[in-house]
Amino acid sequence: MPRKANAELLAGCARGEQESWDAMVERFGRLVWSVVRSHRMSDVDAEDVRQLTWLRLVQNVERIRDPERVGDWLATVARRESLKVLSRRKRLVMVGDSETLDGLSGHSESPEQITLRAQRREDAQRAIDTLSEQCRGVLMLALADPPASYDEISTALAMSVGSVGPIRTRCLRRLRRALAAADAGERLPAVLGHARCPLASAHADVSGPRHRKALVGGGPEAAAGQAGQAGQE
Repeated sequence: MPRKANAELLAGCARGEQESWDAMVERFGRLVWSVVRSHRMSDVDAEDVRQLTWLRLVQNVERIRDPERVGDWLATVARRESLKVLSRRKRLVMVGDSETLDGLSGHSESPEQITLRAQRREDAQRAIDTLSEQCRGVLMLALADPPASYDEISTALAMSVGSVGPIRTRCLRRLRRALAAADAGERLPAVLGHARCPLASAHADVSGPRHRKALVGGGPEAAAGQAGQAGQE
């Protein structure tokens, strides 16, 4: 049986076809998990974000503007929801004691180390946000932990496998320039924070046939290092 295009698969999900949901989760489940795990949050938080990412697709299945790039859409939602969790955790860190800090990080770290790590992640993410939509998508997947394969990036972003490598190299070079500009004190505009997914109740009804299967079961910090390597390529 020929492999269905992303748009065809999404249309099946919109019609409530269980087979399409199964295929969607199989095709993009690892990608979503890689993006979530790249943000280095706790296992509980990571699982919550993964579930929430699929819930967002259930809620917006008929509103995806570019169905062929549904993988990119899922990765973007996973990233946004991860950053929301990290932002909440960062606020807790600012007022927590050392015992709380150790629990949040998963191992013993000083408040200064946690704050510095969070700042590096934010700086790298702001630099990525200044790049084109294509570069944001490629780097978000390429810098996930574990990184998405070229085949996965090709499927998610609807581009040929052969073009992924050259585009990745160009985007890393642009990221290196953006990071250099940030180090020089130039203001980096955030361009991703405007589009928002509709908020959902934590107890949303997802028991229907088209919802049931969807709810199953590196990162930005690595960007600076890989961008530096790209500058030598």
